[in-house]
Amino acid sequence: MSKKSILSLLVVLTLIVSSLTMVSAAVFPDITSNHNWADEAITSMVNRGILKGYTDGTFKPDKSVTRLETLIIASRIMGVDDEANSEYRNAANKKYASVLEPYNIDFKDEVAYLLYWDVITTDELTSFISDTSKDQSLKRHEAAVILTKLVGGAEKALEDAVIVLDFADASSIPSSSKAYVKYVYDMGLMKGVDNNNFNPNGELTRAMISTIMYRGENLMNASYKEGTVQGVTDSSVIVSIKGEEQVIPVADGVTVKVDGTNVKVSSLQKSQTVRIHYQGTVVRMIDAVSSNTYTTDTGMIYTLADNAGVKKITIKNASGTKTYTVDSTNCKYIVNNQITTFSALAKSQYAKLTIQGGIVTEVNVETGNKTYSGKIVSIKLDENITALVVSTSENGEMEFVFNEDATVSRNSSKTDVRGLSVGDTVSLTITDGGISKVVAKSASKTVNGTITKILISSIPEITIKTSTDEVTYMVTNDTVFEVTGNTDATIYDLRLGATAEVRLDSANIERIKTETLVVSPTLTGIVTYVHPTSYVMGIQVTDAATGAVSEVQTVVKSNAKITDTTSSNISSLKGITAGMTVVAVGTANYGVYEISQIIVTAK
Repeated sequence: MSKKSILSLLVVLTLIVSSLTMVSAAVFPDITSNHNWADEAITSMVNRGILKGYTDGTFKPDKSVTRLETLIIASRIMGVDDEANSEYRNAANKKYASVLEPYNIDFKDEVAYLLYWDVITTDELTSFISDTSKDQSLKRHEAAVILTKLVGGAEKALEDAVIVLDFADASSIPSSSKAYVKYVYDMGLMKGVDNNNFNPNGELTRAMISTIMYRGENLMNASYKEGTVQGVTDSSVIVSIKGEEQVIPVADGVTVKVDGTNVKVSSLQKSQTVRIHYQGTVVRMIDAVSSNTYTTDTGMIYTLADNAGVKKITIKNASGTKTYTVDSTNCKYIVNNQITTFSALAKSQYAKLTIQGGIVTEVNVETGNKTYSGKIVSIKLDENITALVVSTSENGEMEFVFNEDATVSRNSSKTDVRGLSVGDTVSLTITDGGISKVVAKSASKTVNGTITKILISSIPEITIKTSTDEVTYMVTNDTVFEVTGNTDATIYDLRLGATAEVRLDSANIERIKTETLVVSPTLTGIVTYVHPTSYVMGIQVTDAATGAVSEVQTVVKSNAKITDTTSSNISSLKGITAGMTVVAVGTANYGVYEISQIIVTAK
């Protein structure tokens, strides 16, 4: 064997041995007794690949750490390199690819993963990874911000409206960092320096960043569990974990993500695979990715195809038709609760498909007549599909397409699908997957609230806000509009902000009753005259849109509040004179302005 071959072999063996051997900080010749305080942290970080030595065998403990290096270290602590997190890392890369594309760095995986975990925001990227910032040394107050967010302490840090710091140099800590400095100090993650100073603009060395990150990692005490969603509420999720159902409370501040996008916990779907991240025993985040998520789709089987072993199934429901590829080796076929084969499926059967990563893994079919009860959620009418989406207590929302010979009745009267309304209570008879019979009953009630939205279109809508919710209702050709007793009014006579009494037929408005709106205007302009004894004041107002100038006569209430922002200390209407600039707040009805507050802004 040649000397060159022997040398190459020795290098390979050295690399293998070094990869299998635990490294102590003492191995690095430039880590001396002066760094004993960081020895444990450096050893742990190096052995896990979070921090690495240099090619010359040194660690350079006193070298300043850069902003980009800090992000790389933080992302490794969060597990960016762990194989178990590959799907979540890919989801982060996909979500933030376009955001990171302009930046000239080689560590976009790491940065995307921190964005995914909300450790940094897209608005902060320029400060950390631009060509001019990425190699800048990290300041101590900036490290406090990153460390707080890394350990999930941002919400707690920002709870206090008043931040009190005992450091002698507290005044030099940027106001945007003070809450985070207090948090890391209180939690023992960062300490002050000599003479009771924090030294906010001081630089962090590699030994220092090893230590504070090590402390942060221990404080997090991170772990996770995986399972499948069995049910959700607005404040919890039921997850099956290793065959055992667990109710996971989702408190305020807990992040829920799907494919890296923040969602409400109620947006999680049954059968989705989720990961619950803990800090100690406290839930920090719940996330899911599409490639690791089960979804379902239901409808009537429209077509079936088996070409050279490639099986496809097309279903038709209220959303239209959609074709799926079937897992050719592992798909389970169930017809009327019996395990069967693909060949047992047939057109017009009602099927529920379970899908993972876009591939069907289970087809569950029911044949014959089935009856479902619930409330109509939506109605679809077009030239291709006539369908209902119904919310049932047993199966949640279900979509059904009408058979051609379907019969429909509402309130004991024969009608067709156009006579139904969202909100109707219905009993559906399903034959071979499609609706063969609908028996509907309308739900009449009256609501009182405020008009918050008026949509004037081919399908008009009015949104009413009550003390408990905000709901949009449909306007029909038979809707009666009553405005201040006038029943000949139209939707054009309604005003946003007006109080309304609405009588409903399910989700349709039968009658809406309101009064002429009394608005609360704010007039800004120059005083033209004042009559204190008669409480009358004129204001010259300029229209911001057109530039037109007009004079408005106002009546000032005897108890109107006078606020003077100038040095004149005006406290009554008598002190206001022509030429002053004022903001007048009050009410207006039929062109008469009654002022309840005057703010003098200029003499």
